[in-house]
Amino acid sequence: MTQLLNAGRLLRRLLLNSEELRTDSRGVWPVIVPEGTELPYVCYRRKNSETVRAVAAGCEVTFDVMIFDADYTHGATLAEAAVAELSEYPRSFDPVHVELARNIRHIEIVDSSEGWAGDSYYQLLTVKFRIA
Repeated sequence: MTQLLNAGRLLRRLLLNSEELRTDSRGVWPVIVPEGTELPYVCYRRKNSETVRAVAAGCEVTFDVMIFDADYTHGATLAEAAVAELSEYPRSFDPVHVELARNIRHIEIVDSSEGWAGDSYYQLLTVKFRIA
C-alpha cells in the first residue's frame, strides 16, 4: 500500500527526467500548483487505483497529467515530451529508468484530451502505472 500512495513521487521523477519538461516548464507539482506560478507548468493527480488479482502482481494506479501553457503549440510540444518519456519506459541505458524499474513494472498512456482553463490551454494525459 505504501508504494501505491507514493506512486505520484515516481511519476514526478519520470516527468522531471525529461530534459524538455525540466528546462522548458516552471515545474512539476502534485494536485495543485503554488499560487503565482508562471506558465508553463505541469500538474498531476492520482485518479484511481486498483489491486491486480494475480500473484505478486501489485496494483495499477491511474494519474491525470496536465500540462498548462499560454501557447498552445508549446504546450503540445511539452505534452509530447511527457509522452516520449513515459512511453519509452523502461530505457535500460537511463539511470532514472533503471532505478524506478524496481517499483514500476509497466506504463501505459490510456487517454488524452485538451482544453482551456482559466488563462491557459491544457494538454491532459491519462497514464496508468503497474507498480509492485
